[in-house]
Amino acid sequence: MGIIGIDLGTTNSAMAYYEDGKAHIVTNDQDQRTTPSVYQVKPNGEEVIGLAAKKGAATFANRTVLEVKRLMGTGEDVVIDGNAYRPEEISSKYLRYLKESAEQKLNRNIDEAVITVPAYFTDAQRKATKDAGELAGLTVERIINEPTAAALAFCHDNLDEDRHLLVYDLGGGTFDVSVVELFEGIVTVQSSVGDNELGGTDFDKVLANLILETFEKENGYPMETIAQDPKMLAYTIKEAAESAKIELSTQVEATIMIPFIGLKDNFPVGFNGTITRNAFEEAIRPYIDRTLEKVATALAEAGLTPSDIDEVLMVGGSTRVPAVQEAVDSLFGDKIRTDVNPDEVVAQGAAVQAGLKSGAIDASTGLMAIDVCPYTLGLSIVQENEYGENVFGVFDPLIEKNTPIPTKQTKTYYTMEDGQEEVHLEIYQGEARRVEDNTLVSDDIYVRNIPRNRAGAEQIQVTFHYDINGLINVEALVVSTGQVVKEVIESQQGVMSKEEKSQAVRRMEEEEHVSDAYDRAKKAIHKAERAKAACSEQDAARLSDQIAHLQAALEAEDVRAIERNEQKLLDLLLEVL
Repeated sequence: MGIIGIDLGTTNSAMAYYEDGKAHIVTNDQDQRTTPSVYQVKPNGEEVIGLAAKKGAATFANRTVLEVKRLMGTGEDVVIDGNAYRPEEISSKYLRYLKESAEQKLNRNIDEAVITVPAYFTDAQRKATKDAGELAGLTVERIINEPTAAALAFCHDNLDEDRHLLVYDLGGGTFDVSVVELFEGIVTVQSSVGDNELGGTDFDKVLANLILETFEKENGYPMETIAQDPKMLAYTIKEAAESAKIELSTQVEATIMIPFIGLKDNFPVGFNGTITRNAFEEAIRPYIDRTLEKVATALAEAGLTPSDIDEVLMVGGSTRVPAVQEAVDSLFGDKIRTDVNPDEVVAQGAAVQAGLKSGAIDASTGLMAIDVCPYTLGLSIVQENEYGENVFGVFDPLIEKNTPIPTKQTKTYYTMEDGQEEVHLEIYQGEARRVEDNTLVSDDIYVRNIPRNRAGAEQIQVTFHYDINGLINVEALVVSTGQVVKEVIESQQGVMSKEEKSQAVRRMEEEEHVSDAYDRAKKAIHKAERAKAACSEQDAARLSDQIAHLQAALEAEDVRAIERNEQKLLDLLLEVL
């Protein structure tokens, strides 16, 4: 039995555990401290996750999934070789891989996890993340916001310091900024602002466009017009852009080499060029400015100015980009902490939260995190305007943005028609006055059997419960009868139904069976090849013959034949050794 903290990132994921008074990063089965969030299915059905999948993305372009975190909670399917998967299914494969790696490294069963999400994730996105954890065989003990996790990790190591922090979290696909107060071990989030469509991958796209523009300028035609495989070229350019971004963090220019793009007049064409840091920084300036706007908003909502901030935590790999550091430094001076690892601090914070849950951290330390609701939650109502006309679709807040959580808020509403027997509750989140400009959370809650009465005579008290995981429960009370309707919001757009979860579990079990069969077969072949050296010439020939049968089954992608011939090879090994 064990619990770990997981930073489930758009481009990279990390995990950590708490022991001996410290959060420790757990390496994966390749001894890497972070794991690329990349999933791939090879033509033979073998599943590949992490760095190997990322390296093979260009080769298996139609069988590789990247940045699935941006699809969480949208209901949009991911198609691999004609098969449709929900984003939760793909995320669950990353999580299962991390879980199994941790079990191997720590030599214990891992059955619980604290998983981090962007602060600005919606209710649907949080539920989707929780579902992914459960599909991976984990009990998701807590969903914690990424900036809060980073602040918790910092506070754990600086318990005696009371101060204001600003967490600038520029992840692969999302941006969050939180203003946090540390006081006697308590991490209190005062405001949180974010953008789920802004991250380091946008920087990569800018560089990719610069590569394409440079090629066209030098050659007089677009690169994609000669590409033999456009999707493979897209992955190749993406890899080149990522490498260039890293190089430009320490160098004034980056060299981009793409050996082969396609044929032009029957001659092979490649690309060998340079991108300067100045050109890159000029191109990403609008994105950096967007982050600074969010910083200003977060400070204003917390009632603070840059001078009130004592220290700044830079989180996420893209904060290494010099232009990003310079922009933040221009606001806060020398307040940026340089001793925080931007790739690992969120996972470490999740591990600290896991340590609090498991009791590994003594309660007497007083360490705890108090987070906030990052957006306003409310109902769609009908409101009379100044002319006595009914205006539909007005957003009426129940829980205001930046309210500390967990929280519970109640409001009373009234029937609007004579004899009205039913009320339909439509729940939205956002800051706009009209519901059409906000995000729908749920529209399937009905309060029925309301006593027939004159308009406005019947009262319905609606209560929103917002828990520490950022998930919403709703309760509606018909005051005159005491009838109560309670709903845990499960069924909504972008969230898997119970039936879909069951189907996903069955499919994962089938795919795992196939993948395990391939793995066992390859291990059996490896073992047999090594055994041949210790056998007689006759037995070695028998082993070679059976190895050939098993390899033929692998090439034919026949799972039953693979399992049958693997067993025959193992039996033969027992006989000859």
